[in-house]
Amino acid sequence: FVDKFARSVEEAAKNMDEVKRNELYAFIGSEQSRQSTKDKKELVNKVKTGAKKTRNVTKSEFVGGVEVTAEMDGGILFSILTKKNGHEEHVDAEIVERKIESKLSKPLADEAIGKKLELLKSEALLEKVEAKRAAPGDKPPNCIIPRSAKMKSLYPKQRELVAERRARK
Repeated sequence: FVDKFARSVEEAAKNMDEVKRNELYAFIGSEQSRQSTKDKKELVNKVKTGAKKTRNVTKSEFVGGVEVTAEMDGGILFSILTKKNGHEEHVDAEIVERKIESKLSKPLADEAIGKKLELLKSEALLEKVEAKRAAPGDKPPNCIIPRSAKMKSLYPKQRELVAERRARK
């Protein structure tokens, strides 16, 4: 992408006469074309404070309205709920909060995290079916709307993990 841009800039510079090119380079190098450090810091702080704000769900987004995606704090992505990320206790807290531990074949502490996540996925699909946002045969959603405080505390961590994932792409 950068190479393509650089080639187009070089081509445009070749098509300019020398006087215009020198005027352009003089403008680019001048103080008039630069953003001050103060302005940059203000912009960065504005973006940071905006990113830290909790998102309020609007009336149109309630049942029958727009479904808020996990990336917009509408739920916790199942893909981040791994033992490696240290989220097994969050999954356990969510299962206990939903009172569905009896659906597991083993005691909660002995069950594999994969089985726990399967249970939560089926519960998330059931919730969507009840809210008339999915049909019974649909595939499970990629996120769950948390009920436990422990799971809700993952929203900031999820934002970080999603940002890292996007940065790698």
